[in-house]
Amino acid sequence: QNLDDLKNFQYKFAPLEIDSSIVRLPSSIIYIKHPASPMNDLVSPRSSPNNSVSPEMQVHSYCFSLSPRNSLYPWLISPKRIIKLPSDNWYSLATNQTHILVIGKSTLYLINQHFKSVNQKSFSQEGIKDICWSKILNRFILISPKEIFTLDEKRMILDQCQLYFNSNIPWERRICSETSLFSSTFGQNPFIVEFNLCPSNSF
Repeated sequence: QNLDDLKNFQYKFAPLEIDSSIVRLPSSIIYIKHPASPMNDLVSPRSSPNNSVSPEMQVHSYCFSLSPRNSLYPWLISPKRIIKLPSDNWYSLATNQTHILVIGKSTLYLINQHFKSVNQKSFSQEGIKDICWSKILNRFILISPKEIFTLDEKRMILDQCQLYFNSNIPWERRICSETSLFSSTFGQNPFIVEFNLCPSNSF
């Protein structure tokens, strides 16, 4: 009799399996819909001839259903928008409060909050490994294996930094805190260096 009770128990609760319960959720919970915005023309899967984004770039929006695995972070389940970049390139990214800086092999792209490419600049310095935003400098910081640059996003001008630090090991990655710049190296015996971004009072 105990075995029969157990079978009946399993049968009664079978519809509560995860895959079955998802189907029974109200549609207002299953789908996340983004409010309408002036971006409607940009987020269409069809490319528009009047789109201000460069010809290689296309913007798409996506909306997917929830599942118990990611329901605690509903806004992270799918991309809000996507910009497709030119093929056969790798890209580094950094952002501040107004723009995203995208760097390819030899081109800088400045993308605004509406996901439009508002400026781009070719540059001869290839091999940019990483970029970050420094709030205290109000500049983007870029690194190549041997050099460090800052970028004024308003003028789109790159300035090379003079570092009083000798190292034959190439720079690889970079990140900023409020007052410091941290750089890591690549190769044998790698290390991390901290640079002070604040003016020094010592002489």
